[in-house]
Amino acid sequence: MSDISFQKAAYAQACLARGISNPNPAVGAVIVKNNKIISRGHTSVYGAAHAEVAAVKNAANSKHLQNATMYVTLTPCCFTGKTPPCTDIIIKNKIKKVVIANKDNNPAVYRKSEKYLRRAGVTVSYSFNKEIKKKCFLLNEDFFYKNKYKLPFIIAKYAMTLDGKIATYNGDSKWISSVAARRKTHSLRLHYDAIMAGTNTLLKDNPLLNIRYIRHKRSPLRIIPDASNKLPPDAKVFTSREPSLFLVNQNPSPAYLEQIKKNNKQYMKFSTRNNFFNFKTVFKKLATAYNINSIFVEGGSRIFGTLFTANLINKYYIFIAPRILGDGKNAVSPITVSKKIKSIKAALVLQNTAVQTIGTDLLIEGYVDFKTIANLQKYIA
Repeated sequence: MSDISFQKAAYAQACLARGISNPNPAVGAVIVKNNKIISRGHTSVYGAAHAEVAAVKNAANSKHLQNATMYVTLTPCCFTGKTPPCTDIIIKNKIKKVVIANKDNNPAVYRKSEKYLRRAGVTVSYSFNKEIKKKCFLLNEDFFYKNKYKLPFIIAKYAMTLDGKIATYNGDSKWISSVAARRKTHSLRLHYDAIMAGTNTLLKDNPLLNIRYIRHKRSPLRIIPDASNKLPPDAKVFTSREPSLFLVNQNPSPAYLEQIKKNNKQYMKFSTRNNFFNFKTVFKKLATAYNINSIFVEGGSRIFGTLFTANLINKYYIFIAPRILGDGKNAVSPITVSKKIKSIKAALVLQNTAVQTIGTDLLIEGYVDFKTIANLQKYIA
């Protein structure tokens, strides 16, 4: 096998960790000796083995690890968190060389792990193929973003008709998109740490906000903003088992808090203004208190308008279905803002876009400010 094959194999392992390892990054590792892969591993569920440890443990014979080379998609950690340092197990098993795709921008790791390994006599290299490095980075773009900006990476997803509507005048939206698009949405949900919907969507649609259609080992945290304590006791986000965090005002009713506790859910109090949260403050707190790297937002025009106006959305997934409502005045548009835009030139233009067909629908994926993401790519080793 070639060097590039080993790099691709490490990336393939990292892909297996996507949606499993959150909030840890998705990392893959392969161990090579005599030009053959002798072991593979990827990061498991949060608190379990990292990719490097998994690859070492998966080796048929630990003696074969001596003088071997490890290809890993992210810098091995050098501190004790929920697991011991990965650098220690590399050194202990006398692995001779470590080839890294991306530099971990966590301050506890950045530039420290490499120094630690080199002092122990391990050769550290960054000779991954450029395209594979980029793929490894994009797999964990939310992890890099949160570490840098102390905010979760925010993804907005909605489905609309060809004439740009997400619901009829009376709020009916089931279903604009195809079954294939809805299945795709569930696979996207799995990629991220948390799922959030707006209060109006929670009241009108009573969604589960969970993962269906596909097998999964973890459920993203459901973030439930309810500044007015409006959600009824039989709302699915109360009664279903998935982990949930309710955002409430500073003086929620005792009955509402009891309802949250009764269903084994959590809550956090935040200040509100006119029954609106300051979502930048909320998101900063979620990034630190809950270690949330990313939030997948599925809501209505109000929540998207709020986040859009506050410049908090980083990425969009927009499904366009081959349907036409023809009700330009009364049907619901995806994003409602108070500020009127007079010129097309002033409209937001998504960057680094990709388009694919999902069932009968189109899916447009794009970034609000890809330059910010590109700047983070300096961590591509």
